[in-house]
Amino acid sequence: FWPLLRRLAVEIDALEAKAEDVDTFWKSAPRGAEGAVNFAELRGYVLPTGLASPATNSFWRGALLAEVTSDLLAVRLQAGRGFEILATAGPVDEVSEWGERPADSLEGIASAVDSSKSLPLAQGLVQDMATASEVQVNASEKLVEQLKKITEAALAKGAVRITEADAA
Repeated sequence: FWPLLRRLAVEIDALEAKAEDVDTFWKSAPRGAEGAVNFAELRGYVLPTGLASPATNSFWRGALLAEVTSDLLAVRLQAGRGFEILATAGPVDEVSEWGERPADSLEGIASAVDSSKSLPLAQGLVQDMATASEVQVNASEKLVEQLKKITEAALAKGAVRITEADAA
């Protein structure tokens, strides 16, 4: 998500400046949560409000991505062109300076691609789903087998009414 946001912001800025390449625009592209919030405010994006730290909220991130991609499409139409660069392209001298990868969430661990933390997190998620589904799973079984039992129990139970917005 974060490298994609940065790359889209770079293309928007470069096209609006009528530049022939994007190289000089990486320095001003959002580099962290605060930069993403500032970029969104400067562009006038309509995003969820009232969040303590919006950039850590996945709904806010999704809304930001929708706004940025719509903005980029409009800018491309106005410019009559775009740049043929990869979706997650970045500057040559930068590997990945985006440090907003919380280690306690699936999204953070997946973006960090640290398999040593991924397996315990997956096991914890499966256990949480088993508890919520009121299913006993054997931790020594493969995760796919545990998930199969949970899925079968959830299907047998049927739809559950959600009464809290955060649960959705």
